[in-house]
Amino acid sequence: MAIVLVASCFAVPAFAVEDNAEETTVSQLGDPIYLLDGCCIIIEPTVRSLTRGSMLELSRTATVYNEDVEKTCSLTLKAIFLVNSNNTITCISSLYDTNVYLNGWAVEEPSSTCSDHGTYSVATATALARKRVLGILVKNVRLTVGIKAYSDGSYEYNP
Repeated sequence: MAIVLVASCFAVPAFAVEDNAEETTVSQLGDPIYLLDGCCIIIEPTVRSLTRGSMLELSRTATVYNEDVEKTCSLTLKAIFLVNSNNTITCISSLYDTNVYLNGWAVEEPSSTCSDHGTYSVATATALARKRVLGILVKNVRLTVGIKAYSDGSYEYNP
């Protein structure tokens, strides 16, 4: 019994420690972005939700899939832009929405920003998609979703 007690004091955890967790930054490509372990991220194209007068509502979603091609979690950016009469545009709202589809995954530290630059404005949402096994961080994926809108009503998703 004493041997078992002493041996358990020197037990080594079987999972990777947080410092060894894979960290991946997701680009703005529309095609799947594959990670080393078979997971992938798909960033859906910008969707023009509604145009009312001089208002432009756009959204974009980044979804993380595991190696079995199951949705794990997602980050959505929802932005509203105001096209002004003086050929400028203003980002009036930049909001994020997160979803978790599988146990063990989480979307942490989400945030969104707006920035105006005269003839164009940029809305951005960022977050960390993290997977934990028995409380140990085993995957850390940085998500960034952006929309750049112009005063002529056009937009792009790679600001």
